[in-house]
Amino acid sequence: MNNYENEINKLLEELESDPDFVRLDSRLNMFNFMEIFKISTTELAHSSFLAWLLNPLEEHGLRDYFLKNFLEKCINKINENKRTDIEIPDINELKYKKVIIKTEELIRNLFN
Repeated sequence: MNNYENEINKLLEELESDPDFVRLDSRLNMFNFMEIFKISTTELAHSSFLAWLLNPLEEHGLRDYFLKNFLEKCINKINENKRTDIEIPDINELKYKKVIIKTEELIRNLFN
């Protein structure tokens, strides 16, 4: 881990041990914000939210944290399944500022 990741992990640990946060978290776990906003069955809203988290250029301030962790989990799953037909890049060498995160796109009728 680099210094940035160590700092984020330390801050997360402090947050998770804060009594006010624990109390708030337990109250929020009673509710699903997707249900509150009536979007729990709206796939596009879920996709947009995931795209926002995965995009290191968004304003959530977490840079490539979610994207790297998602890719690490994918790579671990590939390795667990002993797939040899998939070339695995070194995720620490990828240029995350050039990444493009896309959600579903409308496909027009191709035959008209």
